Amino acid sequence: MAEPDEPLIRVVYWGVGLSGKTTNLQHLYAHTPPERRSAMRSMPTDDARILSFTLTASTPQWPTRLELCTVPGAVFFDVTRRELLARADAVVFVVDSQEARLAQAIEAARELAPWRAAHGERPVVFQYNKRDLPTALACESLDHALQRGDAPRIEAIATQGEGVFETLRTCVAHLRARRARR
Repeated sequence: MAEPDEPLIRVVYWGVGLSGKTTNLQHLYAHTPPERRSAMRSMPTDDARILSFTLTASTPQWPTRLELCTVPGAVFFDVTRRELLARADAVVFVVDSQEARLAQAIEAARELAPWRAAHGERPVVFQYNKRDLPTALACESLDHALQRGDAPRIEAIATQGEGVFETLRTCVAHLRARRARR
């Protein structure tokens, strides 16, 4: 594990229930060497859980500890979701690409909008998950519906690990670029 004096960067995996947030974290955890990660923590709430773990993502120019965590997907966990979001340095918005889940994804985007407006300098990476399903919408349709703007978009199939590390690397690259501009 990284030294405690390295910066701790909080990345929140945001989205509705069953969009793939937990699958992302589980894949990252399983494919990160044990010496570069903490134990996976599961914090239960009434009907959901928050998963989190810390990993090192060091380069000689910027040694970093990343705390990755999921938010409960259900809207009735709004207070917990907002508390986690308030502490976020970056957000990965995991979107279930299926047409039947579009309305829920739009609602999650609306819930995220105030944070994006207040913290516009903090990175948001959109991960369009479940791209292998026949009911997946075109990325351009999702871009428009979710008002992605110029935030990066990664296509993923989290159950197969596709796009999972690329999403995190994109998020970290944007964090590093933001830090370099300071």
